[in-house]
Amino acid sequence: SLTIQFVELGTMDLPPRNSMPKQFADHMDWYDGETNEMDGDGWLYYPILYNSEFWISYGSLKEVNGTMKESVVDVTLEPVPMWKWQLQSGM
Repeated sequence: SLTIQFVELGTMDLPPRNSMPKQFADHMDWYDGETNEMDGDGWLYYPILYNSEFWISYGSLKEVNGTMKESVVDVTLEPVPMWKWQLQSGM
């Protein structure tokens, strides 16, 4: 299975791009297009997407080699609070 988490920032006011802490900036992808009415400073960013491997156990893994004909992949997309993402990505 594949779990993709997107980090919920909620109503958090982010600092300007040039003063963003490195721990966040390394995971953020910024939109460098035009400034619009919704964002007067031009600091638009794409959601932080994270491939969560936190709960993968050795028993759930399958060896992929030339003998495997087909496989089913379950994809899950779920929100994760920022504090939980920070904890999981730091381990």
